[in-house]
Amino acid sequence: MTPEHVGAAVAEHGARALGGTGGIVYALERGDRLQVVGSWGYPADVVEAYGTLALDEALPAPRAARERRTVAADSPAEIAERYPALSGIHRGSLCAVPMLAGADVVLGALAVFRGDHTRAFLPAERELLEALARVSAHALERASLHSRLHRLQATTADLARALTPHEVAATAAAQGAEALGASSAWVALLDDGRRTLELAHAAGHADSTMQRFRSFSLDADLPLAEAARTRSALWLEGADAIFGRYPLFAQVRPQAQAAALLPLTNEGAALGAIGLVFDTPRAFAPADRDYLLTLTRLCGHALGRAQRYQDEHDLALTLQQALLPSGLPRAEGVELAVRYLPSADGAAAGGDFYDALELTAGRVGIAVGDVVGHGPGAAAAMGQLRGALRAYALEGRSPARVLQLLSRYADGVPGARGATVAYAVIDPAAREVRYAAAGHPPPLLLLPDGSTRYLDRARGVPLDRALGHMYVDAMATVPEGATLILYSDGAIERRDETLDAGLARLSAAAVAAGHAEPEALATELVSALLDGADRTDDVALLVARVHRPALTPLRLWFAARADQLAVVREAMRGWLASADVDRGDAEMLVLAAGELCANAVEHAYGGEGEGSVEVSLSRSPGGSLVLVVRDRGRWRPPPADPGVRGRGLVIVRGLMTSVDIDEGTDGTTVTARYRPAGFVVEVPPAGPALVELERSGEATIVRIVGEVDEVNERHVEAELAGLGGEPVIVDLSALTFIGSAGIRILFGLSDRAQRLVVVVPPDAPFRRALELAELGRAARLVDRLQDV
Repeated sequence: MTPEHVGAAVAEHGARALGGTGGIVYALERGDRLQVVGSWGYPADVVEAYGTLALDEALPAPRAARERRTVAADSPAEIAERYPALSGIHRGSLCAVPMLAGADVVLGALAVFRGDHTRAFLPAERELLEALARVSAHALERASLHSRLHRLQATTADLARALTPHEVAATAAAQGAEALGASSAWVALLDDGRRTLELAHAAGHADSTMQRFRSFSLDADLPLAEAARTRSALWLEGADAIFGRYPLFAQVRPQAQAAALLPLTNEGAALGAIGLVFDTPRAFAPADRDYLLTLTRLCGHALGRAQRYQDEHDLALTLQQALLPSGLPRAEGVELAVRYLPSADGAAAGGDFYDALELTAGRVGIAVGDVVGHGPGAAAAMGQLRGALRAYALEGRSPARVLQLLSRYADGVPGARGATVAYAVIDPAAREVRYAAAGHPPPLLLLPDGSTRYLDRARGVPLDRALGHMYVDAMATVPEGATLILYSDGAIERRDETLDAGLARLSAAAVAAGHAEPEALATELVSALLDGADRTDDVALLVARVHRPALTPLRLWFAARADQLAVVREAMRGWLASADVDRGDAEMLVLAAGELCANAVEHAYGGEGEGSVEVSLSRSPGGSLVLVVRDRGRWRPPPADPGVRGRGLVIVRGLMTSVDIDEGTDGTTVTARYRPAGFVVEVPPAGPALVELERSGEATIVRIVGEVDEVNERHVEAELAGLGGEPVIVDLSALTFIGSAGIRILFGLSDRAQRLVVVVPPDAPFRRALELAELGRAARLVDRLQDV
């Protein structure tokens, strides 16, 4: 968890909680400026313009931080009068509060804006914002500590791999300079005689400077020598502090404005020193000094005295990084909300987790799980299980198969055996959910009429490969407006109470709050479930409301025969037209799908009987189009000499934004993503390929109309078989589609013809495919027949 994660969450939830239209969080840096670490509701240009503010600026956030009190402006007129620079941005009311750690330590400021001209911030709302700021200040402080702790852990790993003093010096200099933004760094180590310091590593200095100070006496009038000689850290803040005491340093870094010099010691004995130099003014805050002192202890192999500190923070870091996903997907047709409450006993970190991920064809996977036990071991096991579940789910596997693989994986993860998981895949277009559970409480389905039922037809044992259990799937209908609720046992279990009582309480709470939107529903459920409870376990609760997708994904299954490819292309063209995709963009996808489907037909099932191919096409919330082609066959290995073949995937990769191929024992899945670029063209009507030949002087003109694919490949080849050593012009101006089969024909013709010219209009959707296949190496490509 980074300060940016904290800032983004606080800005959004703080603004939403107070009915605001914008929120922004600043962190105090270097004691004299505020830097944005999170915002919500503000345009990007506004955030950029006000991203960094001096602490003495006459604006609400700096004033709140500077004066350590709440600052509010309750009307547009008051904003214009007191803060003229904001009058064009804020046309309502605003409130800014300081973020304090303790009574008077300022960590930043939180500001919320309302666009409603009639609403001022009430005293109770200001108190709520102040309370949020206090909590957020602690979270921000922890996030900063966690970030630096993570860096120290990485440094520890790097030092463990360092085999020589110079490698250790390079690691120390790089980590220190990067963490604090130093302009230059240098590390010097004592020689065997312990009277001379020798340069072990330097960065940011001119070669001539490094040569001049490659070796110098321990008694030299330099701050690095004094740090090593006295085994004391030097914090030089300002040019006077540097050059007033050490005039010789002007020959090292004349533009220096601040420097930190720290000794490197091991069991009390001096080994050398590290120096970080800054070309801009800087004050070293307590956190900066603590970090550098810890870094030097690491480099001197004296980390033992800081082990307790690291152990305490490792727990929080593990939880923050492994427990929560980076965010919930914005999937079309599914609205998600989540609540996670750690155990009331903060020292006993539990292993509850949740996840939500966007799958292909508009589906969404959701999961909640729980690892047995508490403490860092449970948290670490939970993080590994969640990562494995996500990896298996993204491969498109069924819930039962995901749990089967997860049970096998848990066998090799300490502390993971016995974990429970519920995993469900929601298909909003089909209005159904497929689910499976491994020893976990059953999902709750809240129907639009207010009734509920538990989905308990796919129960299985907790994850444990030794039990030899085979998990099964179950299906359930989820009507439009239905809500699926996944939860951990901490949400329903209470001491001296049966599990059935907890399940009944959850069902009753869902019925009572069923009218609420997912965010409000999650809040009301947690409140009802934990009211008066002596909570000793973590709680994870995930809510998924199903809506009708604005655009239903296209799904096709066809027999793996070449004569079905034209049918697939026409179905795709119809779906893309209904989705208002520009014709040129649509033809890019049709061409890519044609190549992928042809590959599946030819390579996955060639010579092994008829199979089937699945094609899906959907649009993600971000606007990208997602094409998935899946077969259940086994691809034949490519020939040693493919000749003019093998260009299909090259063409697809060139046309699409991204292409992922997953080859497994149960078939191959290709996922291609394409971001429409507004490619508008006039495309001739689709139809069978027609070939016309015309003799014009010494050359033969070939006009090909319609579509050329694997079905009519032999027909087109036969029509062109009589062409030999004369010049040939192939006019593709009226062509609708050409796959790799047609491209192979053109390459073959180029081998026979004296000279081959191919006419391809510059806006033809397939022109890019011909260029990717490098047809230009074998033929001359022109835009118009008149250009020949």
